[in-house]
Amino acid sequence: MRDGGQGLRLLLAEIAGSIAKHRGPADLEEHCTALKAAIALVAETSGVLGMAAVQGDVRLPLANATEYLHMVGHVVIGWMLLEQAAAALGGS
Repeated sequence: MRDGGQGLRLLLAEIAGSIAKHRGPADLEEHCTALKAAIALVAETSGVLGMAAVQGDVRLPLANATEYLHMVGHVVIGWMLLEQAAAALGGS
């Protein structure tokens, strides 16, 4: 929520940029599609939890904080794996 979620928006934009960059080779298409769906879920979940917090319901974000961080962590690891796969296939 800090700075209106600017940090998360920047992170998701970077990941989306990688997806756009590596989309095309058949070997990576399935992974790009899955990662795109995952960042959409992170954005949606962030909105729900953020809206609850703004409306004064801190219980919902706090009750889901661990799972939320796991979800975001998995997305970041998926991003790193996409970058590694692209490098292994000769992309940049």
